[in-house]
Amino acid sequence: MPTVVAATDAGLRVGEETRFPGRDVRAVTLDERGDVWAIVDDDLWHEDRRIAGVGAGCRYLSVGDGVALVGTSDARVLRVVHGSVAAARGFEVLRDASDWHAVGSPVHVRSMAHGTDTVYLSVHVGGIVRTDPAGEEWTATGFDVADDVHQVAVNGPAELFAATALGLAHSTDGGDSWAFEWEGLPTCYSRAVAVDRSTGAVAMSVSDGPWASKGTVWMRDPDAGFLSVGDQVEGNIDTGHLGFGGGAVAFAHEDHLWFEGTWSHLPGRVNAVLVRD
Repeated sequence: MPTVVAATDAGLRVGEETRFPGRDVRAVTLDERGDVWAIVDDDLWHEDRRIAGVGAGCRYLSVGDGVALVGTSDARVLRVVHGSVAAARGFEVLRDASDWHAVGSPVHVRSMAHGTDTVYLSVHVGGIVRTDPAGEEWTATGFDVADDVHQVAVNGPAELFAATALGLAHSTDGGDSWAFEWEGLPTCYSRAVAVDRSTGAVAMSVSDGPWASKGTVWMRDPDAGFLSVGDQVEGNIDTGHLGFGGGAVAFAHEDHLWFEGTWSHLPGRVNAVLVRD
């Protein structure tokens, strides 16, 4: 039975359990064993164990091979190894040599996705970059910075999907080249994307723009095209607020969660959602 994991500004919901009640859980991810890692206030936690202090600007998280990579709201990446925290210098070199630029807010890390042997990271506005799981070697992908990516998701060793202002972006070569898909969608603007790795199906948020009055979720089935999923919300379903796994879609808006056809209350306003198989 799939379990929803939802990070909020007043606790972490794991299924029916609330962890860290009253605390700001800013990001959450799962490692290869399915263990929960989270950024709680200014600290990185592995299940019920505090690992290290990482700072107030930390918003995104990827964990694997004994290394946690933490993305920040000021376009930095931190490496956490055995409780020691340091800047990912390769990312800083790439950032300083880039044509990244701010639109509406400072340039920031907006999403992270852990593939088989590569971690992918989206920057707003700065395209998609990749690194080894240790966060030591960084390169840009072939994603055009001007195409305004909001979230990246991984399916297998080389297949990627991205939620963008131009629709669903799809790569089958590890990000070297991209094609855009929107046929069958009511509009193309998207902020969130998630992949069910058990089936290869993709869920994405859809609206008519950054100041949309309503947002919806659509599923891209490899054989059936785009299908509407769930109820609409007021405004956008934002980056990271959509999860997909074990055939189940979950998404959150403000302090409400939609899962298996019903809405429920979260401990606080949502920061991130994922579905654990």
